[in-house]
Amino acid sequence: MKDRLILFINKAIYVVMVVYFFLFPVYFLTNTSEFFSYNKIVLTVLTAVTLLILWSLRTIISRELVFIRTPFNLALILIAGSYILSTIFSVAPYTSIFGTFNSWHFTVVEMLSFIVIFTVAINTINTRSEVRGLLYAYISSAFIVAILAVMVYFNVFDGKEFSGVLSILNVFSIDGFSPAGNAPSLIIVMLSALFIIIYLLFVSLLKLKSKKTAINTIKSLTLVLIIFPVCAAMFAWLISYFPGVNAMNSIYQQLNFNNSWRIAVSSIREYPLWGTGPSTYSTAYNAFRPAQINQTPQWSINFNQAGSEYMTVLTTLGVFGLGTFAYFVYKVIKEAASTLRLALKPQKIRKKNSDDLVLTHPIVFVVLSLLLVFLFTSSTVTTMSILFMFLMLWVVLEKVDDNANFQLMGVSLANIKDRILGKGKRTGEISSTNGSLYLVVSLPALILAIFVGFYLVKDFRSNIQYSKSLVYINNNAPVKQIYDAQRDAINLNPRRTQYRILYASTNLRLAELLAQQSGENIDDSTQNDIAQLINQAMREVRVATELLERTSASAWQARGNLFVRLIGGVQDAFGQSKQAYEYAISLSPYNPVLRKSLGDLYQSYGTDIEKYIPQDQLDSTTDRDQLVKQLQQQYYVLSAQSYNSSLQLKPDYADAHFSLARLYVADGMTEQAKLELETTLNLLPADSTSRADVQSLLDNLVQ
Repeated sequence: MKDRLILFINKAIYVVMVVYFFLFPVYFLTNTSEFFSYNKIVLTVLTAVTLLILWSLRTIISRELVFIRTPFNLALILIAGSYILSTIFSVAPYTSIFGTFNSWHFTVVEMLSFIVIFTVAINTINTRSEVRGLLYAYISSAFIVAILAVMVYFNVFDGKEFSGVLSILNVFSIDGFSPAGNAPSLIIVMLSALFIIIYLLFVSLLKLKSKKTAINTIKSLTLVLIIFPVCAAMFAWLISYFPGVNAMNSIYQQLNFNNSWRIAVSSIREYPLWGTGPSTYSTAYNAFRPAQINQTPQWSINFNQAGSEYMTVLTTLGVFGLGTFAYFVYKVIKEAASTLRLALKPQKIRKKNSDDLVLTHPIVFVVLSLLLVFLFTSSTVTTMSILFMFLMLWVVLEKVDDNANFQLMGVSLANIKDRILGKGKRTGEISSTNGSLYLVVSLPALILAIFVGFYLVKDFRSNIQYSKSLVYINNNAPVKQIYDAQRDAINLNPRRTQYRILYASTNLRLAELLAQQSGENIDDSTQNDIAQLINQAMREVRVATELLERTSASAWQARGNLFVRLIGGVQDAFGQSKQAYEYAISLSPYNPVLRKSLGDLYQSYGTDIEKYIPQDQLDSTTDRDQLVKQLQQQYYVLSAQSYNSSLQLKPDYADAHFSLARLYVADGMTEQAKLELETTLNLLPADSTSRADVQSLLDNLVQ
């Protein structure tokens, strides 16, 4: 019975891996706030949770703690340790665990999930046929992705409207849409599949040459037919990077290497050992972005990754994190060199039969290619998953081929003691685990898996509710419906900053609607409801900025924007807004947009200053107009200073020039206003919708 249960669990683990290999490239959903990365990470974490539960049960039933000793074990343990330590010392621990909204990659949970999948799989999959089954699942999925990509390229889905179950196909009418994700992700999926398909085709043609059978002929033709759409899809997305080519999908934007290096160097000066924390690159980018980036077309992008994976690791995980990753790369290259050297010695090539070439080689090429690609771009959840998938296949094949560096080893209190005392052997037979070490390891793993799975389901449900609220907003649904969906999202996961910021805005919108509907005849009950909604809005942005993401410049900017709407209705709303903008500027000192927002606040407050001066102060002065003019001038000066500091960072910032022009108009400085308006017109694109407003204001001044 025990052996049958263990065999069943092993088969279940293999089935889970087959499903994961097939689903991952093609998997996406349209009912979440982000279609690709979030859903692929959910799939990855769910797979890791499932495998960890199955592994824990198998360990408890077998009463044995068994692992594969590989050259990569220590490197992966160090990488996991660097992620955990960097999360502990992160500038934003919640972000390091849960990720930044709509930027879910590079979290500690994601990396630990990859390592769990890798570890459980290499300890369970034991045959070459199982490896080939996983490869067939992956190639089948890549083939589907390729067909869809080619169809999107030729606009097959344009003008078509699907309903019911097929409604998910409507998204394929979007140019450049692919289930694999962005262009680099799709290219890597196609390239990795191509390596394997070419190998399988080569083997198939050799078999066909030696023995012409119907089966061998069908296999060869099938592989040839698969290669064409895979190559076509890869070329269609690669063409985006060719200058002068009108590509069908937008070019993937990434930070260049020079700026990536500057940000990394600045970051390790402040956080040398552990970095800013996993998934906090956007925080580091805001804090250390160079001023010259404002002169480039990328100035308004808030990058959440560097232009190289190694720079992202250095910035977010520090020197220790980069060292562990470099050690991992070194071990991979060293082992790959050993494996590929066999290709030069045909007499030593490990074979299972005369028709089978070394399947390890194309898999090793995929792993090495990814590590090379990471020099020139940062990873995505897709590319990082492919790295671990093929690394796992490589290890399993080495184990199957009896490589001495890849061996099973039993772990017990007894052999740990012997190893410490120098009596243990590096290799040897696997014996049943004595004592209760297997329980000490497997029970916490089981509990952790259940806990993570429970939270994952709640987070997924919360994301769906949040996505519903966005759909309601786009469809102009009743505010109460939007409010309920956002409240449900927060109840399911109260740690998402974006949920609370949008919920705060919705609360304030409801308060404004109630005030408008009541007019001047507001009863006590309605007034109380309005006060509660306003208090709730303020409470939500305070939680978002003071508890969840204190280092997020965008969160503090959102807080400032909300309090701007409360000026005149809430005591010290101006001071709260000013404080929020100033704190956002301290977090992102070279962001010209934040300084312009502060200038807009000063200008708006100065223009309406008479509304905000206490009545007793007006009554006590003999010259009311002089007091208003004096205070107004003070805020206009502050506003001009903010606009000019914004323009110092970005002299061609058209919006800042236009805001400065409106300030000059309000202050009676007509000639200066004309110059700023003319500058604005010169900077605005010819098709900008703002040109009419600027030209109208300029015409009025000229008249």
